[in-house]
Amino acid sequence: MSAVRFHSQRVSPSKQPNARIRHHIRKMVNWAYFLRSDKATRLAVGVVQAFEEVHSSIASGTHTLPSNGVLAYVAAPFAELGFAVEAGKKHADKIRVPVL
Repeated sequence: MSAVRFHSQRVSPSKQPNARIRHHIRKMVNWAYFLRSDKATRLAVGVVQAFEEVHSSIASGTHTLPSNGVLAYVAAPFAELGFAVEAGKKHADKIRVPVL
């Protein structure tokens, strides 16, 4: 079974690089695909790219968004990847999933 794990990288204030490099670090999302012997799938790469595109808007080092706030930023890219994404908290916006 394959899996993707990722996290944002913070840079301590004492180790801040110059502004040009700092821009690229803020956008970086560290991630690993498991099994390491397998190549990451297009879907896995697409999910990571979705988070990289909005990283500056959701980074926990500068924002305190709840999970629904983060989902609002990645909803469109996830939908393009084929995911069903809840549009809101109203009953009509929820995704119905049967519970066994």
